[in-house]
Amino acid sequence: MQKLIFLFGLIQLVGVSCAAQNQHFDTLINEGFEYNDINAFKTQNKNWSTMHLNEWNDQNQNSFAKEKPSEAYKDVEIVSTPTPREGKKCLSITFRRLDPATFTKFKADRVRLNYMRRAEMAALRSKQMTSQRIKPHVFYSFLWSIYLPTDGFTFEPKENSTKDILGQLHQVGNEATSPPLCIMVKGSKWYLLINRNDNRETEQYIDLGPVERDRWIDWQIDVVFSGGNDGSIKVLQNGKEVYSEKGKNLKKDVFTYFNIGIYKPDWWRRASVTNVRKVFYDRVMMICKDCRR
Repeated sequence: MQKLIFLFGLIQLVGVSCAAQNQHFDTLINEGFEYNDINAFKTQNKNWSTMHLNEWNDQNQNSFAKEKPSEAYKDVEIVSTPTPREGKKCLSITFRRLDPATFTKFKADRVRLNYMRRAEMAALRSKQMTSQRIKPHVFYSFLWSIYLPTDGFTFEPKENSTKDILGQLHQVGNEATSPPLCIMVKGSKWYLLINRNDNRETEQYIDLGPVERDRWIDWQIDVVFSGGNDGSIKVLQNGKEVYSEKGKNLKKDVFTYFNIGIYKPDWWRRASVTNVRKVFYDRVMMICKDCRR
């Protein structure tokens, strides 16, 4: 199965910004979720850390202190794929509007309550993997498949909905506020969000077309993060380019990390037509050009 997943990545990499000839690509993540259950996934896979419900995220230490480890993978499961594909298993993430709140500890003397915002997993995020974080001025390709079921992902009315961020690249550190790049659903459409200056007032939302539920969608983001002019972004959906640009895409050169899962800001306080979100993930890859040399 891992060979099939890697072949999928190689086929997709035909469309990346850098030609494959005379280039060396390192595979940092190659995950098909072919495990018996979530406990097997946790035991056998050390590439992921949870950003899930009921965890403390001490941003001063930039680490995860699991005071409640039993909650770390709540409603995250290894399940059979909802439709046939090469593998038999995939990752299922369920997020409920009325789940217990997530607490974020910003300072030793101040704790802020962040109500029900996220159910995510971060790749290569732990302190032990600092050397593998996403570096500026280096080419990376991020690939993942996502499946939104009709019975678990009701579309919100666009005029009053919060966005559903379902894959993001986020800066590391205390100063960062918004991800520079993410794929999201708002209303019934896919959007690419680009935040070049870490400023929500200048964020750019790029319409990537209507969401098709009950089928697998393959996303690929090829990116060189940069606070200068050598940056680049290319986005492919099901192997077809849907957006590209060149130039600055970070406020300044910082490390970033890759998240999958559900981030739904302010869901608890805004009008909503649903109380649950369910999303399936499969074939997650993270590839870089010469980053280990």
